Amino acid sequence: MVWSLALVLVAGHAYDIVVQREHWPFSYYQMYARVQKKRRLELLGLYAIVQDHKRSRQIAIDQTYIPQLGETRMRNILMASWGRVTSPNPTAVRDTARILRDYLKLYESRRLSGLHDGPPMLEAQLCKVSWVVKEGAAGKKPKVEPLIGVRADGKLVRYPALTTQQANEKDAGDDAIDR
Repeated sequence: MVWSLALVLVAGHAYDIVVQREHWPFSYYQMYARVQKKRRLELLGLYAIVQDHKRSRQIAIDQTYIPQLGETRMRNILMASWGRVTSPNPTAVRDTARILRDYLKLYESRRLSGLHDGPPMLEAQLCKVSWVVKEGAAGKKPKVEPLIGVRADGKLVRYPALTTQQANEKDAGDDAIDR
């Protein structure tokens, strides 16, 4: 009886893997089901412009400052409000600006209460973070492009996006470097 049940489960999984269809409970794991052909991985990330002594700098936000909102949780929240990296939702700017405003207020209130020792935050930013996916690229820093930001005074900042021509020229330059 046990062996026949095990045989049915293994056969069901094998069938779903071969035909690449999903029938519960034989669903295959999507992450590794297909070969990734893109040469660039793009994700959304939360960054901040902070005051560091006399100059400002951009830093990636992690759960050090607000433990309840770790990097993965914040990425999921931002992805739900913004949509895809390349094609934002119709209300993406408004919804994401609200989230950035709330995060900035929470960050600053926790800092002023002594719950973390991070530097003062001047601006919270939603950024597109891009990694080149190729052999030998391990350890390379990602490219970080701000999409929108909210300043400490509540002002929304929209960063200019690359035009299609600029993006194509940039990608052609990246290809020349990759060779």
